[in-house]
Amino acid sequence: MSKAKRCNLKFNIVDGMGKEYIGEFNMLANYVKVIDKNTNAECKVEKDAIKNVSIKKGYVNLQLTLQPTYNRSLKFIYYVEV
Repeated sequence: MSKAKRCNLKFNIVDGMGKEYIGEFNMLANYVKVIDKNTNAECKVEKDAIKNVSIKKGYVNLQLTLQPTYNRSLKFIYYVEV
């Protein structure tokens, strides 16, 4: 993974007991847009993932614009797909 230049990010909701809810979080319904700050390009957002995110020096740097109705108390686990 150290040589990877791009990845996809998948988010799953985690409840207070640590239970993971796979596929329960709709990215399209919660984010207006996602900007890759490494490239200043807008990322493609799908129902379950943010696609084609750049990796620079091992880091991903995103700016997420939320929908006004977004529940800010949600907790997530995320997966990096290379």
